[in-house]
Amino acid sequence: MGWGGQGTHQSMMSIDVLSASAPQNYLALMGAKRDALKIKDPEILQALEQELTAFVNEHVPGWSIVNLGNANFEITPKAIEKDAAIRATSWYRDVSGVLVLGDSANDKAMFTMKNDAEVSVTAGLVLHREASLSLVDGVDCVSFGMANAYPHLRLLYAQRKHLLRN
Repeated sequence: MGWGGQGTHQSMMSIDVLSASAPQNYLALMGAKRDALKIKDPEILQALEQELTAFVNEHVPGWSIVNLGNANFEITPKAIEKDAAIRATSWYRDVSGVLVLGDSANDKAMFTMKNDAEVSVTAGLVLHREASLSLVDGVDCVSFGMANAYPHLRLLYAQRKHLLRN
């Protein structure tokens, strides 16, 4: 679970609605293979959206459910930038390292978190659109395509391994 977003909103959680249990490699699936696992029945999806909305209204009033279509929903606060949302979490000042990943211009402010003095932030760009090339100089590492995040995960593992030694 982490802060993400589509365009002008930021999400705390993205939910894919599947017709059965997710296979072990679900997160690695893309396109038609992933879509084939999703529920297609609009009545079921509408009922789920209503239930999710009621849950969110009860537990985090003022937040929203965003229906992205294709059996995908996101739970999102109202207008808040990702960097501000991360800094506002109760755990942020209690950790020594954070990895932030982004893929577009709306992640630029989040990438500046690498300049924070109190917390070591590694900024990673997942490059899969030409318009994001201008962000390369503002990050610590770049991976090409959504499925090729190995450099980010390697940095995260190295940081975790370092923290476990101390």
